[in-house]
Amino acid sequence: MEAKPNKKFNPYKKLCPELIDKVLKEISEGSTHKYACEVNGITERILSMWRAQGVVDLEYENEDSLPAKLIMGLAKIKNKEVKYCRNLIKNNEKGHKGAEWTLERAYWKYFGAKAETLEMAEEIQKLKDGLRNDQGDQK
Repeated sequence: MEAKPNKKFNPYKKLCPELIDKVLKEISEGSTHKYACEVNGITERILSMWRAQGVVDLEYENEDSLPAKLIMGLAKIKNKEVKYCRNLIKNNEKGHKGAEWTLERAYWKYFGAKAETLEMAEEIQKLKDGLRNDQGDQK
């Protein structure tokens, strides 16, 4: 099969409530975003586009759009996992290493010891990527 770079791309062609439910179910069961997408016939890039649109839709009070529902579903999954991990830690006198590891790694911006350093590194990488894209556009 030959890849066609001039093919018209439509990231919303497959977007439907059933697909969102399937992807959210996979993620809630512990799958990564990438694998949840692949098993449902979409790419992680498409999910990223839907997420970006969902954030905009929520900012403009369009909670009924499918991308907005995706964002709210992902937020519920994250919220549930954080609550679960924090309860495991609180209810065990010595803490819970697995729950602590999850919070420190998956939600490092809020629970990581090196959150500021990691966040700064992430911002620097975004700036580098932006500069590379700008230089590529000028050529």
